[in-house]
Amino acid sequence: MYKMRRGLSKICILLIVFSLIGVVETAIPNNANYSLVFSITSSNEILYVGGNGTGNYSSIQEAIDNASENVTIFVYGGIYYENIVIDKNINLVGENNSYTIIDGNEIDDVVLINHDNIVIRNFTIRNSKQNIGSLYYGGIRIKSNESTIYNNYIVENDNGIIIENCINNTIDHNTFLSNEDGLYLNSAEENRISDNYFYQNQNGIKVNKNSENNRITDNVVENQSSYGIILDVSTINNYIFHNNFENFYNAYDEGDNFWYDIIINEGNYWSDYNGTDEDYNGIGDSPYKIPGGTNEDNFPLVEIIGGVIYVDDGFNEQTHGWNITYFNTIQNGINAAENGFIIRVCNGTYYENIIINKSIKIFACFKNSTIIDGGEKDCVVTINSPSVNLSGFKIINSGINNNDCGIEITADNAIISNNIITNNNIGVNLCNSDYNEVLNNEIKIYKQGIYIFNSSNNIINNNTIYNSPNDGIIIVNTSFENEISYNQILENNFGIWIGPYPSGGPIPFNNIIHHNTLNNTNNSYDEGYNFWYDIIINEGNYWSDYNGTDLDADGIGDTPYNISGGNNCDMYPLTDLGFSIIVDDDFNSSTHGWNVSRFNSIQNAVNKAEKDEIIQVRNGTYFENIIINKSLILISEYKEYTIVDGGNKGCVFKILKDDVKIQGFTIQNSTKTTGYAAVEIYSNKSIIKNNIIRNNYFGVKLTESESNIIQDNEIKMNYKDGIILMGSDDNDISYNNISNNNNGINITAKSKNNEIKNNDIFLNDIYGISIDKNSENTQIKSQNRIHNNTNGIIIKGIDKFNISNNQIMNNVNYGISLQSSDSKSNIISNNDIFNNNVGINLDKSGLFIINNIVFENADGILLVDSEARIENNTINDNSNIGLKIDSSRKNEIWNNIISNNNEGLSLSDSSNNKIWENSFLSNEEYGIILYSNTEKNKLYQNNFKNEKVEGKTNAKNAVDHGNNNTWNLPYEFGGNYWDDYT
Repeated sequence: MYKMRRGLSKICILLIVFSLIGVVETAIPNNANYSLVFSITSSNEILYVGGNGTGNYSSIQEAIDNASENVTIFVYGGIYYENIVIDKNINLVGENNSYTIIDGNEIDDVVLINHDNIVIRNFTIRNSKQNIGSLYYGGIRIKSNESTIYNNYIVENDNGIIIENCINNTIDHNTFLSNEDGLYLNSAEENRISDNYFYQNQNGIKVNKNSENNRITDNVVENQSSYGIILDVSTINNYIFHNNFENFYNAYDEGDNFWYDIIINEGNYWSDYNGTDEDYNGIGDSPYKIPGGTNEDNFPLVEIIGGVIYVDDGFNEQTHGWNITYFNTIQNGINAAENGFIIRVCNGTYYENIIINKSIKIFACFKNSTIIDGGEKDCVVTINSPSVNLSGFKIINSGINNNDCGIEITADNAIISNNIITNNNIGVNLCNSDYNEVLNNEIKIYKQGIYIFNSSNNIINNNTIYNSPNDGIIIVNTSFENEISYNQILENNFGIWIGPYPSGGPIPFNNIIHHNTLNNTNNSYDEGYNFWYDIIINEGNYWSDYNGTDLDADGIGDTPYNISGGNNCDMYPLTDLGFSIIVDDDFNSSTHGWNVSRFNSIQNAVNKAEKDEIIQVRNGTYFENIIINKSLILISEYKEYTIVDGGNKGCVFKILKDDVKIQGFTIQNSTKTTGYAAVEIYSNKSIIKNNIIRNNYFGVKLTESESNIIQDNEIKMNYKDGIILMGSDDNDISYNNISNNNNGINITAKSKNNEIKNNDIFLNDIYGISIDKNSENTQIKSQNRIHNNTNGIIIKGIDKFNISNNQIMNNVNYGISLQSSDSKSNIISNNDIFNNNVGINLDKSGLFIINNIVFENADGILLVDSEARIENNTINDNSNIGLKIDSSRKNEIWNNIISNNNEGLSLSDSSNNKIWENSFLSNEEYGIILYSNTEKNKLYQNNFKNEKVEGKTNAKNAVDHGNNNTWNLPYEFGGNYWDDYT
């Protein structure tokens, strides 16, 4: 979630997004380019262009003109300003597709192919002539058959590649960026378009004029400004499948074409598909309708296509797919991955120093609990391959030597986002590394937060960097055109330090620093030549020590802020904590920036804001119902005094796009009769933080929404649920106070993999937490306090969950109650459960109950028609029964301390249970009692002792009214210890 600087050149954007192309490179099988390699190396002659060798040609066209048939022309790195025509059978090969550039200088087509069987690979091809009326031009224009275009960057052309009046060409493994149309097919037949990446063109692919029988497969088509793919009315029998479409408009088809593989019945991934996948087979249950005609993708894919590897520290050789796609160390997962793979790392602590040496994406489940610990040696993470994405981890404990760090980047185009990077020597070290993005991280460090050495064109955006005795951000030597924006840089010795290192070395220049908040011992130092404000909109940074005035109240200081170290200054210092758009209910048409950057309505500000912009809302009461349809940040002045009131007219905030943050508001008065919420989320990756949410029907409602964070809110006095999740996965609900609602948290409708931690949930009328309807793998852990509700936690019909490390107390009925939740994957562990009517209640359920302290309830643990393993618990001081087993079979009760209850353990109508190695101490009536209809239970190696606890003893160590219960093992192993045995 970041705001890109306005006015970045197209070529700058190009190089930034190269970080994404790894996903394209891996879709090709390992042997898919053998025929290409053979066709190039098997030619009889090789000619060279550029380089220093004798006889090398100085231009590509000259080499072509002098080449014989079936010659390879190898082009060394450089920029070649040419418009070349290929009219003979050659293989044209660049040294490297990043720096072997053919630039058409906007004169004509950059490359025109008039001969069959041409191969072009490993170039950047850019700057064709732009269209004039009906005339159009291309980076590559193909007017012949059976050519192959492979592994090129096709950039900033009228059309990236044009295929017209020809057949059987292959377009494979290319990146199309910032073209009018990425690929244009005109009267083209039987061409293969596969494994390409289309990004930020106007249209990704356009198919026109009787084009038929083309195969468009395994491409990534995302972020086109208009359409991902368009087919006109004359197109027939084109096959489009196994593509990822994520665009403003994904597709338009007036023709008669196939949108799925007719053999295996698999279609495409569509970002706007809203159907279900009830049978979890990866294919949507209803078709995706293609606008423009009657075409449909009958088998839409519900997940993005690509290779995925899973890492969990609990995996072992018994895990299906072990050491193939399932690993228990991150490094082993990396070693097994191919370029473009995704690695998903489950919660746990991984004691590793990992090296990422291929272009992959590595995502954590939850950053507070997915930890990479470097063990206080070396760098924790080293990235030495381009196009790496690392997101969602807690990265700790590097070594303490000069260059040791949390993350070291020595390659280009990495994205480092949403991590907690703490207790390292240096947080992030960029060394000889360009075009990276460091976004939305929390960096608390020992020495430097972010160190930029000989690195340029990086974006450092929206991070919190704090508590360093040295520098928050340091930029040294030949580092230029880095953008440092929208960061919170706090409590460091120097906030930002720019200069040569060592003294007398090169000086950084043309870095742009704007919209940061700086509050440090020394906020800045700059010996170079840099811009300390946004040069497009003339807004700078917020400085804690700025002592100028703002007489016109426009949010910009009347005098510059001087930067120590040289002659730099912030010409436009902000007086409002770094926000370019401000909302105040007192603003009006006489306010400077009215309806441009100053508004009196939140909705008007949202409508005006650009993607990822930050909006500050000042104190006041805003009677609005706000729809947010773009990624942005809303932050208030003070949450108690910045009130958004829905006026009982629907929801207060409706979030329709990913990456929205709402922080610091009082949000109240949604409609209370028809299910509206204060905040309704229908998208992913949003953050709702530090708000007061009160007097609504629902507080926060997530519908088919993933990877959101609900954190640090006070959610109270809502008519129905404080938080409700419906069909929503992988969300983080943490550090909230949730009270005086009907239900505190309600997770329902197949919501999966959600985490509830560190919340205070109390005084809710029915449930503190309710989970039902196949909402699996909910994690309720890490210091939740669930107390003084009618019921603490109620779980119905769930086969996988984890309740651990919580305090569950003072609830009127149940602390924890399970109903029809039967799986050994369910775990209740390490909780303090006390002063409830029933501590833990199981009804037709099965699970592990391990390492809990269950005390001062009426009944400690109650099992009815259930099967559990109860291990290593302390069950004491319950006024009625410590552990009661009723109508249950095959329970295992091992190594518990059951003391000072009225009855320690009670069995009725139960059989085939195993009770061993427990200690029954000082229970008032019975240590253990077996009622009638109990049979075939085994009880051995338990301790029955008359230790005095508060004056109580076991009146009877054991009573057995059942049948065929066994109280001992064979003679050599013995029975039980009885302190009253005589």
